[in-house]
Amino acid sequence: MRKCVKFAKRFFTVSVIVFTIFWSIGISALLMPKTARAAVTAEGVFDLGMTGGMNPMASSFDFPILRFSLVGASSETLTSAAITIRNNTSSAVTDNNLADHIKEAKLWRDSNNNNYFEQESDTVIGTQAVVKVATSTTVITATANNSIAASGLPTSFFVTLSTDSGWAVPDSILVDMAANGITLSDASHPTVTALTGTKVISASAGESWGGFSIREVTFVNSTSSIPPQLM
Repeated sequence: MRKCVKFAKRFFTVSVIVFTIFWSIGISALLMPKTARAAVTAEGVFDLGMTGGMNPMASSFDFPILRFSLVGASSETLTSAAITIRNNTSSAVTDNNLADHIKEAKLWRDSNNNNYFEQESDTVIGTQAVVKVATSTTVITATANNSIAASGLPTSFFVTLSTDSGWAVPDSILVDMAANGITLSDASHPTVTALTGTKVISASAGESWGGFSIREVTFVNSTSSIPPQLM
């Protein structure tokens, strides 16, 4: 009986010590200051549409509609970008019919970080083949090439569209992006300047273009060569 009492006392003492140690560790962990993560800073969104409007042809190449830039991520990456396409046509063209005339939306990384969209050198990091009109269309990135500069020069990204074979007059759209339209790998949304598109993208009965970008044109005369930068 006496042995049982001694054993019980010893067990109780050890239990108290162990409980005290774990309790202390728990309180220390709660009180320990957490290392603050650097916030990702966003620039944009910049509307890349032409002032007089764009008239892509049916079955067009990818043409840029907006750009944004991100900096300050030590570990986060870009997960997705969401846009909203608005129907700018007459009531004769439904949202669903118009959506069928848009082939896909793509998300690109500005590979050489010069803020020019260059299809031959920039990198596609996400494609969305199901494009919606009047509701949000989200382009999710692949796991590669979606990193963000931790400091210094921001990393720029483009969103492009391309038309399908059914794109024709009177098809016409505008493109918006909400202030929380960008999502990072930690599920946060760096705040951007919300874009309410005002530059019309529409089919034309006249001349159209397939979608292209020009970075540099050299004008030459008899005395000088002038290389302006164009977007």
